[in-house]
Amino acid sequence: MRDAVLQGLVEESGVDLGDLSLVDFDGVVINMFNYLSSFAVEPEITLDPSQTKMDETRKHALVDAVAAATPSWSRQEQEMVAAILDMLWQPSTHDRLKLAWDLDTDRFTRVISWFTSLIQDALRKDNKP
Repeated sequence: MRDAVLQGLVEESGVDLGDLSLVDFDGVVINMFNYLSSFAVEPEITLDPSQTKMDETRKHALVDAVAAATPSWSRQEQEMVAAILDMLWQPSTHDRLKLAWDLDTDRFTRVISWFTSLIQDALRKDNKP
């Protein structure tokens, strides 16, 4: 029953993994984001004061690091890049890459280094989001 419900949600979202292409991958992700945002239920967020403080500290550090590399960008543009970089530090990202994709430490290191070099290159080229 649960499988049927999940499949129904995927179909309702409009995401067709059978026709997935990198040409419109951003469109697929945006469509999924919009679909998930349409639900009235708010995601569960841990409100542990220590974790909240650490999240804020990390958030400010990331925005400051991006701002230092992109002084002419708007604060909003800097925050968007920082938010994407913040995803790399989440335990759920680690779990997904390790468990679902079976990335060992070496492969994880390679792909994260590759990804962050793409971001750094975009920042150097003033390629804004």
